[in-house]
Amino acid sequence: MTTEVFSDRRSELVVLRRWAIPTLAILLIVLSLPWFTWQFLPAQPSNQIPEMHLTFGDIRGAAGNSTSPLTRIYFEWGMWILIIPASVLALAATKYSSKLVGVMATCAAGLVLVVTVLAFKGVLSWSAFLATVPNLRLGGFMFLIGLVLLLVHGVASVRSRDWAEQHRD
Repeated sequence: MTTEVFSDRRSELVVLRRWAIPTLAILLIVLSLPWFTWQFLPAQPSNQIPEMHLTFGDIRGAAGNSTSPLTRIYFEWGMWILIIPASVLALAATKYSSKLVGVMATCAAGLVLVVTVLAFKGVLSWSAFLATVPNLRLGGFMFLIGLVLLLVHGVASVRSRDWAEQHRD
């Protein structure tokens, strides 16, 4: 009886651990959107521009005036078309033991991460874009960490299935 209780508790912990990363990733992404500052823009006294703390909504509004089509599309509606399937695939990779779903979740998360960086970069040179990284704030970090966690989860789900297949009795 004791081993059965221990086994049940252990399996519950394994299930909880499996769901922790994708759930945390999705929560970070969702919570970063409405409530947190994404970027700080220092004041430019010569142009009479005060310092600004931009939320996702502010960045989305400014992206409508961008000369980069990717930036405009990403912040207007493209982000949702990428984030929702990547999140669903991450959850599906957790629920089902399919290597194909794990690979799809990894590819989707990688695509979202790359497109997000390119959309933020817009028409800036890479050096100018990298110079803005210190101005990234909590909301931006939460969003990017959520995307990285989705990617890590996808890779881990594929790797754990590979390991399980190699060590079957």
